[in-house]
Amino acid sequence: MKPFSLCIVRLQLFFKGCFVGQSGAITPLLLAAIAGVVGMILPLMPIPIEKNVRYQLPVGTVISSNQLMEQLSVVPVVLVGETHDQVAHHRVQLDVLKGLHARGQNIAVGMEMFHRDQQSVLEAWTAGKLSESAFLDQTEWYFNWGMDPDLYWPILRWLRDEKIDLFALNVPRNSIRTVRMMGLEGLSESQREYIPPIQPATQSYRNRLHTLFEQHAAMMKMARSNVVFDRFVLAQTVWDGVMASAIVDYRKQHPESTVIGLVGSGHLRFAEGIPHQLKGLGQQDHRTVLPWGDDETWPAPQVSDYIWGVVGDLPWPEPIRLGVGLPEQDDPLSGVVITSVSENSIGEKLGLNAQDRIIKINGMSITGRHMMVRLIRSLEEDSVLSVTFEREGVQNVNTLESIR
Repeated sequence: MKPFSLCIVRLQLFFKGCFVGQSGAITPLLLAAIAGVVGMILPLMPIPIEKNVRYQLPVGTVISSNQLMEQLSVVPVVLVGETHDQVAHHRVQLDVLKGLHARGQNIAVGMEMFHRDQQSVLEAWTAGKLSESAFLDQTEWYFNWGMDPDLYWPILRWLRDEKIDLFALNVPRNSIRTVRMMGLEGLSESQREYIPPIQPATQSYRNRLHTLFEQHAAMMKMARSNVVFDRFVLAQTVWDGVMASAIVDYRKQHPESTVIGLVGSGHLRFAEGIPHQLKGLGQQDHRTVLPWGDDETWPAPQVSDYIWGVVGDLPWPEPIRLGVGLPEQDDPLSGVVITSVSENSIGEKLGLNAQDRIIKINGMSITGRHMMVRLIRSLEEDSVLSVTFEREGVQNVNTLESIR
């Protein structure tokens, strides 16, 4: 018997004499007692998380994939977390999608990575009307999300191939940024369109967010004050709320669907982010699944409904960057006029200057800022990079034999 299972059996035997009913059946009081003690001792015990093993919390019962899918199939909303740059987490998400779909569930998928104004692009993608490059450009993937799309292609391609409904959970980043800087009163009328009634953050959520706030404030050189922190918390709860409202709105229009939300795990832990906002909007019935690394300590009992063991953090390759500043909008003329060049960057090695107009990358004509970024990000470390640019009316071609 595995150490964890043996631990639970011993606890059950210990408590049974105190909390059984007259018939000998285990009472709810016993279950609560076991969960409470497990919650106290498990963080102190060296019980390993096993890869590709699913655990049901709060006790930590090992369940099979079929059991998990059976339990998830009877709830209308399933939320699956991720650490964005961990490929194993995205495999868990895809396994949940495939598992529920295989059971005949009419699933729909909401993703944090997209905002509502991009819904028509998502529908064109799942209808098979867009190439992958067109999809990235039309969603401005690198500007709005920024992570390597290779982390998400297996999910996105499967949704397209199976013609699964895909809908956006998020709002444009500038809306959340505005709340963080100015509060709700700083939002324009158009920005308010997707903001639902927001449930106040619980005290425990505020406490967890304070650690994140300190990290963010140090990185961004922000002032530390109660007002700034309150706005930081408000921005986070608005962020949670808009994603919760997207799920509720979709469910109202498609009550027969099982909605699966793919979001960062921080929005799900302890049911204090999106789950808290879902309840405020009347969606009480939902479950959360969190990927959990085999290098992490045993989770707190209430962190999620289920955890799924995965390999611990694996570094994802750093993206290739040209190291140049871009204008805020695309130029009506062809190419992209760069606004600055960073020291020791690839752009500097190429001999680029501010106000150069980049016309081609490796012979491909540049039609916009995002296309240029996409082409650069697609390069490998040993790639040859040739840039055609215009400076003071004269066209030049500079080449690097290796970008590293």
